[in-house]
Amino acid sequence: MAKMLRQAGYTRMDATMEGAMLALSRTGLFRSGVTLIGTPAYQAILHQMGVSERVAIQTNDVDLSVDRLKLGIPENINIEKVLRAWNDKISPVPAMNLKYGEASMKIRGKDFHIDFLTAGSYAFTGRPVHVSAIQFHAEILPFLDYLLEEPQKALLMTRYGMIAQVPEAGRFMWHKCVTSACRPSVWEAKRKKDLIQARTLFNILKERDPDAIRDAYIAIKDIQEPKVFMKKLQSALRLPEMVEMQQWVSMHTTSSHDQEDALPNEAYEQEQQENRQQPKTITSESPTNE
Repeated sequence: MAKMLRQAGYTRMDATMEGAMLALSRTGLFRSGVTLIGTPAYQAILHQMGVSERVAIQTNDVDLSVDRLKLGIPENINIEKVLRAWNDKISPVPAMNLKYGEASMKIRGKDFHIDFLTAGSYAFTGRPVHVSAIQFHAEILPFLDYLLEEPQKALLMTRYGMIAQVPEAGRFMWHKCVTSACRPSVWEAKRKKDLIQARTLFNILKERDPDAIRDAYIAIKDIQEPKVFMKKLQSALRLPEMVEMQQWVSMHTTSSHDQEDALPNEAYEQEQQENRQQPKTITSESPTNE
């Protein structure tokens, strides 16, 4: 299957990324609840929907959520030893605050990271917590409770193909918008990549599965910090390149889309009636090619 997809133009992982994935897969982590997030997950989601980018977004990061690691692993794994056996140049990256443990590993001399992530409050973003199942730390990423609900299996484009768990497409799309707004300004390149991925998924889903957009949006109200999520989402959607997604949101919220605390509206017909009473003029931007 993987060979056929490559022949059809689907992008294969580079050698370093593939080696890391295979090393992690042999531990049983992907069978035990670990979810792949970030750009490798984005590419797997696209492939699952039958889409291959003409110029694939490149990444040097493997982001793994260990938040829902199940008890399917017979014993705790020393993930550092596993990865060192794969590449003896990989080592933990010291945390900025030295009183905390490492939550990332990097190959010496290469810009390649493996980051371990877990759920937690927005107020503790970036703080490492120890995960005994892998004998390593994981960094808190806010709103993982939202991203990891209803995950799906997807094919990773390694040489022979590999199955891993990735987020649902609609949730991944909205979460990418929020992630971009949470990043510091020094990570402008990553912020831009987040928004490109969100827009790409939006354009695909609105044609193929619009219910996925709506269902993922409505689900925001059920997460741990919905108002913080919405504030960050609105911040991202105010950018000129996000106008189409902003227009969609303005039709599906309980109050004006200019309010940062607006929450998803289940009483959609009531919102439609209010819109008819107070019509709004919306200007659209010219489409751009990424």
